[in-house]
Amino acid sequence: MFQSVQNEAGMRRPAHPPANDPSRKGVDDKGDIDEARPGRDVGEVGDLRANLVDPVPCTPASGWEKGQVENLVGLVRERFFTPRRRVKSYDELNVVLLDKAMAYARAHRHPELRDRTIWEVFETERPNLVPYVGRFDGFHGVTASVSKTCLVRFDNSRYSVMASAVGRPVEIRAHADHIKLRQDGRMVGEHPRSFGRDQTTFDPFALRAGAGPQARGFA
Repeated sequence: MFQSVQNEAGMRRPAHPPANDPSRKGVDDKGDIDEARPGRDVGEVGDLRANLVDPVPCTPASGWEKGQVENLVGLVRERFFTPRRRVKSYDELNVVLLDKAMAYARAHRHPELRDRTIWEVFETERPNLVPYVGRFDGFHGVTASVSKTCLVRFDNSRYSVMASAVGRPVEIRAHADHIKLRQDGRMVGEHPRSFGRDQTTFDPFALRAGAGPQARGFA
């Protein structure tokens, strides 16, 4: 479904990617760039090549490129998110979307190979796709201070950490459904993510693991 993958800053890929790696092409969507001088061009291309990504600039002069992507996003919303559904978890949402995507692929013709369905083309290309190597650990990372009451504030809510973390900043790793708090490379708290306002969560990972009172180290 995705024609290209945008490179994230600081991402590092293996030195020798597999053949036909679909993630090697990157779209540089920066509308504020209307001229690429030789020196800057060399530096930017070098940065992307270090991540083994072939740059494909999306320029203001080629507005159809960005419009094409926006059109595809609109089609996905119409096909898979209409009517809007209520779900209890991301896992349930993923199951619904997977079922809809597979049903659509089996029922519709491929846009270029009109004599075959999208699913048939996918099955033909499946042996050549890059093998799944594990779940991508995607998160939004920020640094935050710890209050004297062992609380860290993030996104209008508060989360507890170990008492030993007071006085020094912690790294917040906000995932889709949970929060991890780390300090000096070790975990000092982990919680389900709160999406309300002014909520306080006292559920540190050591308590969930069943640690005794002397071993908890929490306020």
